[in-house]
Amino acid sequence: ATGTINDEYKNYGAHERSNYASGTSTTKNQPSLACANKNDAFTVSNGAGNQELQYPVAMLTEDEMVLAGGLAESQSTFYLNNGRNYWSLSPAFFNSSAATEFFVGISEISTSSVDNTFGLRPAISIKPGLPVVSGTGTVTDPYIIE
Repeated sequence: ATGTINDEYKNYGAHERSNYASGTSTTKNQPSLACANKNDAFTVSNGAGNQELQYPVAMLTEDEMVLAGGLAESQSTFYLNNGRNYWSLSPAFFNSSAATEFFVGISEISTSSVDNTFGLRPAISIKPGLPVVSGTGTVTDPYIIE
């Protein structure tokens, strides 16, 4: 994890890249899919990560949520809003009394203390370029890929 550190406060990388970041952040509003530390890049078998996953299922990061059209603390409608709060995979900051995580709220990406009860929404990464054989992507007519 990267970010700024004070005596009792730490911003993590996703927070520094979000629109929450302070005016002194050099990465504010710059989401990234790159992982600075190979040990934090969870993968199944590819040499690009730590090879710790048995199955390629995880939760979305705050950066991925922003790239999908969401913004922190900004009333926005984007396709990841499902009317319920659910956690992201990205920590936001830690202070002397609480760890804080990003989550998708009813109409925005926000942060909350991890002692709150929110849902989880799994995400599956699919190799780019796989053709869709059929389906419309709905619950009753899911995509079928090769």
